[in-house]
Amino acid sequence: MVGLLRQITPGEIGGGVDASCWAGAEPGVAEGSAPSPGVPPQIAAAFEDLERQGRVHAPTTSLLEAFHTLLDDRVPERTALLTEQLQGADPAMRYDAIRMARDLISQWRGDHTGLVVLLAGCFLSEEAYTCASVAEALGSLGPVSEPAREALASYIEATRASHGPHVWASPDRLVRRAHQEAVRALARLGDLRALPSVLTGLDEATDAWRAVQVTGHLSGAAGDLTPRLSKLLAEVDFLDPSQSMSAGALVSALGQLAGPMDARALTSAVTATVCHKQWHMAVSALNALASLGPAAACALEVVRPLADA
Repeated sequence: MVGLLRQITPGEIGGGVDASCWAGAEPGVAEGSAPSPGVPPQIAAAFEDLERQGRVHAPTTSLLEAFHTLLDDRVPERTALLTEQLQGADPAMRYDAIRMARDLISQWRGDHTGLVVLLAGCFLSEEAYTCASVAEALGSLGPVSEPAREALASYIEATRASHGPHVWASPDRLVRRAHQEAVRALARLGDLRALPSVLTGLDEATDAWRAVQVTGHLSGAAGDLTPRLSKLLAEVDFLDPSQSMSAGALVSALGQLAGPMDARALTSAVTATVCHKQWHMAVSALNALASLGPAAACALEVVRPLADA
């Protein structure tokens, strides 16, 4: 199979995805589109992710997927095949290999350093459609993506240099997604080089929920992050069901950063959620307070009466 792949010459991209995606237009997504009123942005993004996962870019993809299924737990053979796919001359085949590599790394134990390095090498294309996919894949792998740390940091620096310090909120949908996914992947490694873009996301409220989800990994910057997270939590309307997911992420992030200021913000959240009988959110805020330990002593007057609820 590896020998056959080496004989393939790049041609017209097949499988129903137009080649314009490599020129900066994401298929199936209208520029400037926004979720319908009342739909949490996390839900809208999840459906977009599902649509992306269903795309096939190269005519060889279905055959390769079937071959990987047959190989099953023969990880060395599958790794050799994916190595060839990720180094192939056809950008469509390389793109579809990103998902296959992510699946192999996440499903089977072993030293996957080589594949992670090859995934990181995809950033060299400087093409946002592919870079967004590889950054998302690396972000999903957690600590396993460590060998890609420097490549992620370099890509983030390059996009900030090319598109400005506010590239997190770029009007170009693909550039924005690629940068955001790279920042999120680097933040999950606890790397503070992701912080400037995370702060931009929190300050400008553009896709702030994406930034909130990774702030808990940046405990070294709690002093910068906690005031911003507390401000966003104070602005939540607990009567609006569409904001519950964002509120939950904010509460979780504050609990992870663990500081006295977090306790005050979380105490206010408990008061608000109890007032509006949003018990599920109240429980989340109480659990976050519990994770702070003695630092949450200021919340005792609010918490004690709830013991009789």
